[in-house]
Amino acid sequence: MRGSRHSTGLSGSLLFSLLLVSLDGTQGRAQVRDSVSQLPVAFTYTLPLADSVVRLPAEFREIAPWEGLTVRIDSLSLSAGKDFWVDTLHNVLRISPELLTRVSSAAPNLGAPGRAKPRVIVETTRRAGVFKSRFSLPPPRRIASGDTALASGITPPLTPPLQLRDVFGPGIQRSGSLTRGFVVGSNRDVSLTSNFRLQLSGMLGADIAVAAALADENSPIPPEGLTKQLQEFDKVFVEIRAPRAGATLGDFDFMRSGGSLGVVQRKLQGAEGRLSLGDSTSRTEVTVAAAVARGKFTTNRFNGLDAVQGPYQLAGANGERSIVVVPGSERVSIDGEPMTRGAVEEYTIDYSLAQVTFTVRRIISSASRISVDFQYVDRQYTRTFAGADVRSTVAGGALGVSYYREADNQDSPIDVVLSDTDRAIISKAGSDPFAAAKSSIMYTGVDSVTGASKGRYLLVDTVVAGSPLKILRYAPGDVRALYDASFTFVGDGKGEYSRRQIGEFSYAGPGGGSYAPITLLPIPQLHQLADVSLARDVGNAFHAEVNYALSSFDANRFSAGGTARSTGHAVNARLSLRPVILRVGGVSLGEFGAAVSDNYYGDSFRPLDRIKPIEFNRIWDVSDTLVGSQNVLTAELLYHPSASLTLLNTYGLLTTASGVSSSKYSGRLRVESAPSRALDYTVEYVQREGGGPLSSNWLRQRGSGFLDLGAVKPAVRFEAEDRRQSATDSTGAASLDATSFRFAEVAPSIGFPRLLGSSFSLNGFFRFDDLPYGGEFVRQATSTGFGGAWKYTEGGGLSASIDLTQRTKRFDDQFKTQGSRDAKTLLVRSVTQYRDGRGSVSTDLYYEFGTERAAKLERVFLRVEKGTGSYTYIGDSSQRAVPDPNKFVPVRFDGDYVPVTVPSDRLYPVSSVKSGIRVRLTPARLWPQASSFVESALAALSSETSLRVEEKSTDERMSDLYLLRLSRFLNDSTTLLGMNLLSQDVYLFENSQLFSVRGRLIVRNGLSQFASYRERSASEERSVRVRVQPLREFSIQAEYGSRVNRLRPSTTSDRAYDVSGSSGVFDFSYRPEQEIEFGLHVEVGENENTASVPLQSAGMNAEGVRFVRSFAGKGQFRVEFHREEVLLSSLSAAPYEMTNGRLPGVNFLWSAWGDFRFAGFLQASARYDGRTGSSGRVIHSLQAEVRAFF
Repeated sequence: MRGSRHSTGLSGSLLFSLLLVSLDGTQGRAQVRDSVSQLPVAFTYTLPLADSVVRLPAEFREIAPWEGLTVRIDSLSLSAGKDFWVDTLHNVLRISPELLTRVSSAAPNLGAPGRAKPRVIVETTRRAGVFKSRFSLPPPRRIASGDTALASGITPPLTPPLQLRDVFGPGIQRSGSLTRGFVVGSNRDVSLTSNFRLQLSGMLGADIAVAAALADENSPIPPEGLTKQLQEFDKVFVEIRAPRAGATLGDFDFMRSGGSLGVVQRKLQGAEGRLSLGDSTSRTEVTVAAAVARGKFTTNRFNGLDAVQGPYQLAGANGERSIVVVPGSERVSIDGEPMTRGAVEEYTIDYSLAQVTFTVRRIISSASRISVDFQYVDRQYTRTFAGADVRSTVAGGALGVSYYREADNQDSPIDVVLSDTDRAIISKAGSDPFAAAKSSIMYTGVDSVTGASKGRYLLVDTVVAGSPLKILRYAPGDVRALYDASFTFVGDGKGEYSRRQIGEFSYAGPGGGSYAPITLLPIPQLHQLADVSLARDVGNAFHAEVNYALSSFDANRFSAGGTARSTGHAVNARLSLRPVILRVGGVSLGEFGAAVSDNYYGDSFRPLDRIKPIEFNRIWDVSDTLVGSQNVLTAELLYHPSASLTLLNTYGLLTTASGVSSSKYSGRLRVESAPSRALDYTVEYVQREGGGPLSSNWLRQRGSGFLDLGAVKPAVRFEAEDRRQSATDSTGAASLDATSFRFAEVAPSIGFPRLLGSSFSLNGFFRFDDLPYGGEFVRQATSTGFGGAWKYTEGGGLSASIDLTQRTKRFDDQFKTQGSRDAKTLLVRSVTQYRDGRGSVSTDLYYEFGTERAAKLERVFLRVEKGTGSYTYIGDSSQRAVPDPNKFVPVRFDGDYVPVTVPSDRLYPVSSVKSGIRVRLTPARLWPQASSFVESALAALSSETSLRVEEKSTDERMSDLYLLRLSRFLNDSTTLLGMNLLSQDVYLFENSQLFSVRGRLIVRNGLSQFASYRERSASEERSVRVRVQPLREFSIQAEYGSRVNRLRPSTTSDRAYDVSGSSGVFDFSYRPEQEIEFGLHVEVGENENTASVPLQSAGMNAEGVRFVRSFAGKGQFRVEFHREEVLLSSLSAAPYEMTNGRLPGVNFLWSAWGDFRFAGFLQASARYDGRTGSSGRVIHSLQAEVRAFF
């Protein structure tokens, strides 16, 4: 999604160079010998010794790295790594407990009053470097410490050393890291790794602020649209702000709405500058931007479906489905009301799949009008954006001028290479995207070595509607399959082919499918907009606004002679009367206000963003396909007879060049006698004529009211509409058209804001829909429902919430015969947490149920660099044009494929339930000091139990799911995706280092319906683990367990297995010192696969030794060597799960790795791995990395 950023890479390189300079003073002295001072500086700290942890002064961390660090306790010299180590993370000196014991034995009254305390003397030197053109040494001076413990005082450096904070400045807060590394191996090429992330914020001066987020890597994975605030990890920018100027470099949001016609909202990558001139009485704001647009803007409008919360697929401006939504660019509304993103809010969005799903807080039906504005990425051309906006304000007036240019670079296609022939096709297409198409059918022929066909399709002759035609027939492996093709989605019912699964399309006849064997060539576009706006106060009572915009849109920059170019303009004018009090004879008649506006939109006018109201077409009862220029005239009259009463009357008239005329009358009454009481009522009447044989009369009413009585808050909402579209026949008689409708909806509710420490609300829902039948309205459907919400957060360790909505839609019998079906929606979400005061009981409970649509999954294996994948292909690729998916098997090493699951085209209505519970019991916290045998026995036990259930099912008996009737789950005929998991751990002396036991039971069952087959999986694990540490230096861990692992595909596959067996693991650890460990690991086991014929068994044993050397506060070094042996009962290949990926025979593995932290903010790590391969060849791998922390 993102191209390379040279600016951030340069920033990372510059910062890294500064770090190197600050760390490597000797190299800097060699290069600038006459400019840099490099003198050894001595530091001496005398600190009191009270225990094994000695806190160092804050400046000790600042002078790292140290040279010649020595530590003494009085006259006793200590050895680094054995007697002490420096913890740079916490800036403390840690003394070995054994040494402290010896010191304490020699001084038994250590720390007693009146006795001299032992002292820790820390001495070190460092070469301090300061960049200067000339320098002189100040006279030595000694600063005595005010702390009596620091009796010897502190000898500060003669000149302050250059530190990391000096690079950024004292007023800058920073966090981040810089990483450089490489990976090389005997079975792979050298690859470099690089990562740079830095966040800065603070003041550069008295009035200059800076904020920055820098990175040199690109994240192809968009953030999950599950939260209200997005975590855009790939956002890179530098922003500088001053009182009269500002600039942003990198990623930024460009949002301008100074004029009603020049609204622009874009997510860009580039530069933005801001300049402010003048004072409070006369001010001019200038904004200039030049950047690469992250996506294109479009709007999707559609109605919801009964009992379907989602997902709803978004499409590009030309119906494209293979798009990625730019994260955070979407604006979602339902019935004209803006929605909030978030799993606990009203909707979630999958940016990579461009799908929107609504939560339990917003129920969706066929009457829901959904609108989504968003930007999307289609990777056709590099799109640039440039704009300038000037806004000037003076007393009583404002002037704005703006210009924007958004253009595709026709010479810079992204994911396609255009030939001269392709450019000629695009040139002739004009503004029709489907005219810029070419056939994607390719002749592949046969393999010159094997003679096998290289194609997947046959090209066969047939006759359709009496005309001869050549069609494609999917037949991979057929010797006549000499053709291949790529298929493009052209719209539902507009293609000749339908997709059965990934890569497989079948002929469905003209208009019978959604795909065609064509390639749509991308058409570059150019869009420009100039906008001028003027606002002025006319006297003290009136305010006038005028806005003019001119647009130029070139739908095809390849088109010769500008035949695809159009120019249009729009004008908005508005005059408003500020509310004034009208008095007659000294009596106030109330407050009056008025406004009149005239909006003209030219037929060819193309705004950059949506400038009309979200439901403009519904407001005026016109269609999306309305052509011709439009003129909208509105007049408003506002009247406040009193502070609690508001009347608003509106008249509007829309006329078009195509002859359509729509007039609208509306009135609104609002009564708000107090904050606790309110009533709101609106009525609208729309009359439309012209533009066709149909005329329309639409009456709309809606209202709401509430009463706040403190403990109780009743409320009601209603809405009713009557739309009559009629056609007049030759006799003058009018009849209702099928597009007419009528409905009435009532939703009462009652809330209890404070009820026994919780909040509680109930609501009801009633709706009646009528449609024309036989020339008059008849009842089509009746919808009823109810809902409730309860939330408890009053403490006591308990917090709980539940949201529930139920709705049923029942159709009349005469509409059921036409295919309509009753629909039932149930949405439930519940979250409960409980913690007792002592933490002995901890419980989490989650439950969610809903109705949605889901697709069957398709598994695809993508090829990656060898050694980075988890699967390999064992089939004969030379004999097949399409790899057999059953021939992909998991491997432990050298994998060159990764599995990816993608949804198929068809969506099925499903019921979805997710539920989980976790219970943690720790009786020891109830009895810290057990006083009886029963208390001691219970305190020795602890447990954790988890149960998870997930199911997506097409079962029409919804109650089987929301009541969690597990016997109906994981059903071959109804389950699309399901899983249940039970995990039980029981501990004896869980936190004891001397002796502890853990018993574990894990049972998992799953079922996945893929597009062409089904997989049922099951696993079970039982194990007992014992840990013993009789001495501080020794520890032993032993574990014995039995396991069952099954996979049963519905089709014949090499992946089928039924593995059961047992194993034992023994691990011995010896630590002669805390920093040194010697370890021995032994594992034996036996498995058998009953799915293989004949039955296959495997005996396994593995032995390993390890050595670990730790450097407290600095790092660790580890060396391991392992021998593995697998004995198979037959020569046939064993499934991965049978041997845990181990290869037959005897194999050796060894590794060595270490990581070290130094200078307080630098860390280096390296790892070497070696092993013997299946052919006996030794395979080596080495990776190293250096990381700096800011």
